[in-house]
Amino acid sequence: MFVTGSTGTGRTTAIKQLLHSLAQQPASLTDKCYVHNFKDPDAPMMITLAAGQGAAFKKDMAAFLAELMKAIPPCLTAAATRNNASRPLTTSRTASAHSAGVRKARQGKGI
Repeated sequence: MFVTGSTGTGRTTAIKQLLHSLAQQPASLTDKCYVHNFKDPDAPMMITLAAGQGAAFKKDMAAFLAELMKAIPPCLTAAATRNNASRPLTTSRTASAHSAGVRKARQGKGI
């Protein structure tokens, strides 16, 4: 705490009164945790937890992240395989196959 002012203006008295009033209040300790803000990544969000719960929150989030990192890749691979297999032959795939056939024919290898 920093207080400034001229001599005799009651700086010491004001500090003593403030500290006395704060000492009368019960201590309410909390853990403050900053989490990612998906709407504004440059401004993390602060959440307030009961005292001592921040460490448990951190541990739970690490376990959750580890679980996601195991579960998501197989889902993406399966989805990509399903999408690719069920996707109709596109113009670019048809053109690519046609170009390969033309190259082989020009080389005398047949299609």
